Amino acid sequence: MISKQFYNFLKVLAISLMLFNCSSSDDSSDGSGDEYYIDFTINGEHKHYTTVGAEKIQQGDFYMISIPGLEGEVGDIENDYVTVAVYNIDSEITIGSYSSAYIPGSDDYVSALVSFNTESVFYASTIEPDLYASPWANVEITEITDVYIKGTFSGTLANRQTAPNTVIHTIENGEFKVQFNN
Repeated sequence: MISKQFYNFLKVLAISLMLFNCSSSDDSSDGSGDEYYIDFTINGEHKHYTTVGAEKIQQGDFYMISIPGLEGEVGDIENDYVTVAVYNIDSEITIGSYSSAYIPGSDDYVSALVSFNTESVFYASTIEPDLYASPWANVEITEITDVYIKGTFSGTLANRQTAPNTVIHTIENGEFKVQFNN
């Protein structure tokens, strides 16, 4: 089981990566045909972010790819942002499915985390069993190169700053193609 301390580490890491490593990829003159993007629907509202960047992280046997996206430009902390993260213990992130489902007794931990921040409130799927709610995330990595990562995602998110953690946001039809910063 992942500890609350580790969960807080992931939260801070995702926010830090979002604020310091995003790059705008809107190279088109009309705003269409963005090469790098995060696209999703949250509670029926469509979002399309082009201020995006992905980061590969390895610390010992811990491997993670964080994929943050920002509505608008870097530096405007009032804007909403989303982070899709996949992580694994003991092996690198590869093409495949990642889920936040907890498997009791499993020695391997392959997981996904989706978070959304709006109006200074942090909403996230869970990365450990939760007594109050069962928010979840699914991420499918379909392409991964030295330059970019591409895939799909969905999930349910809860306000992680209050209890009980009732599901508040539903993310559907998530797609991303994001360039690596490192």
